[in-house]
Amino acid sequence: MTVNFTACCSDYYFEICAVKLHSVLSHIRVFSTYRAPKGNLTHFLHNVDIILTFLYSSKIEFIFGGNNNTNYLTDTHRKNQTHC
Repeated sequence: MTVNFTACCSDYYFEICAVKLHSVLSHIRVFSTYRAPKGNLTHFLHNVDIILTFLYSSKIEFIFGGNNNTNYLTDTHRKNQTHC
């Protein structure tokens, strides 16, 4: 059986998954992100910023990782967009 994901996934530029960890000593949120190679980097960064701003609390620690499909070994416009 072949499934055509093109029709239902053409608007997906990125994915974010998060897990909340609670212990007696700390509260941690672990985020993992993925941006499709052809996804709009500005759109991706804007949405990650919205999510992190919404979830921010000084009492919670964040661990953030993932794949934004940017080659950091070459000096490119996309690489420069990801630097603060």
